[in-house]
Amino acid sequence: MLTVLRHRELRLLISARFASQLGNQATTVALGFAVLALTGRAGDVGLVLAVEGFAIGGFLLLGATGSGPVSGTSAD
Repeated sequence: MLTVLRHRELRLLISARFASQLGNQATTVALGFAVLALTGRAGDVGLVLAVEGFAIGGFLLLGATGSGPVSGTSAD
């Protein structure tokens, strides 16, 4: 199974996807702390993160149907 990691292009792809996912998760955490620092209210943090989650979910559903002008990039 580890023989596929001999291919440089695959290793680059895996490491780039890992870095991208790590950045996405760090952004979510940073957004939560930023809202908490600005408002001081945990309810506002929940509201902002819920809106972010619904936006991501909506674009994923839009991209999954293959319709609309953003279907190619909405899942990214």
